[in-house]
Amino acid sequence: MTLHYTFTSAESIKLGIQVFSAGYVALGWTETADEMIGSEAVIGWIDGESVVSVNTYLLTSKSSSGIEEGGFEITDASASRTGNALLVEWTRPLTVDDNLEGSQNMLWSLSSDASKSYHDIGRGELCGVALVFLL
Repeated sequence: MTLHYTFTSAESIKLGIQVFSAGYVALGWTETADEMIGSEAVIGWIDGESVVSVNTYLLTSKSSSGIEEGGFEITDASASRTGNALLVEWTRPLTVDDNLEGSQNMLWSLSSDASKSYHDIGRGELCGVALVFLL
């Protein structure tokens, strides 16, 4: 897994995550370590008919019904696949009015299914990530 970012202007940042052999990739932020419930996330995939889906979600429970579209603002969202590599990218304003301020935990998950589903490949976290670009 590779996470990259580029400041595209004084007002925005472009983020991307590349993974291998995944149906979807999710990258989320929360104040509570090791807990996706209550977090806000970007989830991206390309389905079997090559339809791209990259959106923000509020994660309110462990079931698929608890994955609610919405959350923070992103633009220029895209997903592409080269071989078994899935790359999901989006742009985010640097100054926003949302719940993602200060030190957050960055969570990730992977699934073999290209839809909102359980993370059967894996999940993990980076605790105490300073999200200075979201202040």
